[in-house]
Amino acid sequence: MKRAKRLVAIGFITLGCLCLSALALAGDPPPEDFPCTKMVCPDAFGIGFSPARSWPAGDYTFTILYGNQKDVCQATVPFDDPFGMVSCTGDAWLMKEATYTVTGCDGEVCWAEQVPLEPKYHGFSGLSVFGRYDNAFLRIERDGAVLLERELSFDYQPVYPNGQNCGIGCYQSNQILDVPIPIACP
Repeated sequence: MKRAKRLVAIGFITLGCLCLSALALAGDPPPEDFPCTKMVCPDAFGIGFSPARSWPAGDYTFTILYGNQKDVCQATVPFDDPFGMVSCTGDAWLMKEATYTVTGCDGEVCWAEQVPLEPKYHGFSGLSVFGRYDNAFLRIERDGAVLLERELSFDYQPVYPNGQNCGIGCYQSNQILDVPIPIACP
């Protein structure tokens, strides 16, 4: 259980950095005297999937070709462990959609807890690759049948999660793909 919580924490840190990077693009720069943080900001591209939840049961294979690399991620929906990681080769990171966050405050103490989704809601929210590449090719398969094949190009934007006056930032590109997942009939 400690390992699962540690992996979830690592995922939140990475996701938090990517989210903060996106927020840094949208907001006003901090004041000149604002203290700098030391968040890591990797160059990366991200591909979000729509829908992220309720993927039909099956064995999924995600193959991404970029630069001179080929990464493969494999997972079975529903997931045995909603907190575990998806197995990927190389630098790819496939994010499962298998939990939701419950937050609350009790007086001055606030908390957040990850709660598993019902298996019928399991799916994939996206795929990220660290590094900076001009283009990629993505294939998603379910039980050997191709659901999606797509050539992708990336428009990287500078990101400064620690503030523009706080040293080097990074470059990130994000896009959303509609995945034509089959709908289960009752």
